[in-house]
Amino acid sequence: MIAAQGLDETALGAFLRREGLHEVQLTEWRAAAEAALGSRPVRPGPSPEAERIRDLERELRRKDRALAETAALLVLKKTMTATFTYNASTFARKSAGWRRNAMA
Repeated sequence: MIAAQGLDETALGAFLRREGLHEVQLTEWRAAAEAALGSRPVRPGPSPEAERIRDLERELRRKDRALAETAALLVLKKTMTATFTYNASTFARKSAGWRRNAMA
């Protein structure tokens, strides 16, 4: 049965002749196998609520990443401002003192 599955009419006819079978036998076997296995349970798709939850979780992860990036940029800006403001004022005071000493 598995070998005959998916064959077109010509290929199926050649297969049945080669195996010495009739199409009726193949149909009977297939029906018996399906009856023995029972009907396959249909796997339901995700419910609308589950899809909404998945979409909301995806949006939450995206916003968390954006928030983390913004926080990192703010910390970097604060650090850079503090570093360069301190160095610039310190440099101005030291150079003013150096100029006074040089002129004296």
